[in-house]
Amino acid sequence: MKKVVVLLIMVVAVIVIFKLVGSGSLPFGSKTPEMREISRLEGEFRVIRQEYRQGVKIAGMSGQDMTVEAEAAIDEAEGLLSELDVFFGTMKDAEAKKEAETLRMELKKFIQAPR
Repeated sequence: MKKVVVLLIMVVAVIVIFKLVGSGSLPFGSKTPEMREISRLEGEFRVIRQEYRQGVKIAGMSGQDMTVEAEAAIDEAEGLLSELDVFFGTMKDAEAKKEAETLRMELKKFIQAPR
């Protein structure tokens, strides 16, 4: 029983360390400052999409076409795209540029999607 508990603790520790290194939270993490900024922007986009989904859900329940929340989420996405475009012009890391381009395409698709 004692061995199982020790093994379980070790597995949890490895998972936690792996997640911290992968997220760039540790000083020896693999993410560059540009990749951390892209991760931050991706996180903001996740929040925007959630706000949009919530707004659409509320609109559906109330019989409206779209709520103020959903429209605000689209406006936020447009602002995020502008921020990303400015940041993209200063980037040097090829991997970060690739991630930024993917995020840029996702943002454009979200903004231009039929409502």
